Amino acid sequence: MCGILGFLGPQGSVQAHSFSAALDVLAHRGPDGRGIFSDADLLLGHRFVSRSDTEVLLHAYLAWGSDCLRRLNGMWAFAIWLPAQRKLFFARDRLSMAHGIETRLPFMDYRLVEWAFSQPSEIKIGRGVTKRVVREYLAATGQRAIADRLDKQGYPTPAEKWLGERDAEIPRTLLLSPGSAIREYCDQGRIAGLIRLFGSGRPGLGNHLYRLLSTELWLRECVTGQAPVAW
Repeated sequence: MCGILGFLGPQGSVQAHSFSAALDVLAHRGPDGRGIFSDADLLLGHRFVSRSDTEVLLHAYLAWGSDCLRRLNGMWAFAIWLPAQRKLFFARDRLSMAHGIETRLPFMDYRLVEWAFSQPSEIKIGRGVTKRVVREYLAATGQRAIADRLDKQGYPTPAEKWLGERDAEIPRTLLLSPGSAIREYCDQGRIAGLIRLFGSGRPGLGNHLYRLLSTELWLRECVTGQAPVAW
């Protein structure tokens, strides 16, 4: 595991010691290494030591620019600062919030963050309600159903929609083909039945298929040595 942290805003908006303290909160993600980079209105930090895939990402960007993302297969989140262009390139895989790595993009405008830290705790948690000020705003703007929700909901990606496209072509091709690696470990009839139920519209099966597909791709990459799959 590893953790990265970044801030982009007017110079002096965030003090170096505050950024350093925030980075230390991620120590469990990478206790073996730590670093901070600053350049005018930019602060970047990491908690990890790497001699492997991180360098590959950097060289991939140098070779192909933003098109390097088309060549990546897996889960990632990384940022590259281009000082000559005064440009920050940030990318994450489109399923990161749903599976594994989490990136927190909403509500991260530095002015909102500073305002939130300056407010008393009562507007954040009060009368047994969390996220109180956000819930009160939603209620006042007619979003009562969202404001009153108690279950935790993230910002999900439409994985089930993607897997169901073209009559579930992706799971059918990868999981039911004669060359599938997972057939050694999972009953093909049960997988076929799962795909049929998924295709019929039964909810909640997309995550099961996603796990099977992740296992299939891992087996091909790390066990059987089959060629990578591209769609």
